[in-house]
Amino acid sequence: MKVSLNKTNFKIGDKIVVILDFSESEIPCIEFKATLQSEEIIAEECRKKAGQSLASVHSHTELKEYTLYKKKTDFTLQIPVHITPTFVSDISK
Repeated sequence: MKVSLNKTNFKIGDKIVVILDFSESEIPCIEFKATLQSEEIIAEECRKKAGQSLASVHSHTELKEYTLYKKKTDFTLQIPVHITPTFVSDISK
């Protein structure tokens, strides 16, 4: 399977256009699921609890599509405008 994106860098509010090409796959794809996630990494000295995970992952958008017998498909996911953009400070990595 070949995966193509409309660009390599995205910002808040951008639409991510993805093209999946199954034409050269030896095994047919029956269905796929795509999830748009963000990751927050918390510096060890800033964690509230001992043993708290270093990173937390948040899911924002999920798409599921059946693709049996398709040679190609595409979909769009939009990066929500309400999520925090990337930043770095003394208390975050």
